[in-house]
Amino acid sequence: MSAKSSNAKLENTSKEWPGAFGAFKYSKQAVMLNLGNIIILLIASYAAGSIINALTVNNNSTNISEMFSSRAVLGLFLASLVAYYFQIAIVMNYLSGASNKKTELGDTLNKAFPFYVDFVIMNVLRSIILMLSLIAFVIPFFFVLPRLILADYYLIDKKMTAIESLKASWNGTKGNSLKVYGIFGAVIVMCLPVITVIGIIVTVPLLVLYSAVLAILYKNISAK
Repeated sequence: MSAKSSNAKLENTSKEWPGAFGAFKYSKQAVMLNLGNIIILLIASYAAGSIINALTVNNNSTNISEMFSSRAVLGLFLASLVAYYFQIAIVMNYLSGASNKKTELGDTLNKAFPFYVDFVIMNVLRSIILMLSLIAFVIPFFFVLPRLILADYYLIDKKMTAIESLKASWNGTKGNSLKVYGIFGAVIVMCLPVITVIGIIVTVPLLVLYSAVLAILYKNISAK
């Protein structure tokens, strides 16, 4: 497939949403452009989290208080902070792929730093909002979740602050919540048969190829 043809297909998602299953081919196309970067970032994030976990948590312990000790909580906190940094770089690769652009791994890692503080604040605020909506009533949670899910992309693509990105996601996804749930449903429909028949080993690569679909949705919504 030529670059010109690929670009034309990706640009079509900005004009008309192809549906959750239809978006899969665009997601795969976007991921493949920067697949090496994405795999390295995922492995690095997992490795860093595993190292921190090994240093702070006694996985052989059967003592509940020890498993949830202040040291274990600190380890989880540090692992989350590291994961956020890699997640910014991954989102950048998704956005580049969705725009039919290749990006350098080192360049992505360098550009991730300026977004870090706002990205962490945004995720903390989003988690609090979702937790409160779940505690208050279960139903509001399912209305709030799809409205805030694209905040990562607005923050990075539009260089917004934490609050601005949450507001932008809330406004941008108005009337598009069903698209978000369509994506969730498509993932379940695709993955459940694979998990039950073939196994988790095949499911992981499938999820990686489909992982840029929210970037595709973001491009579609933000272009309008």
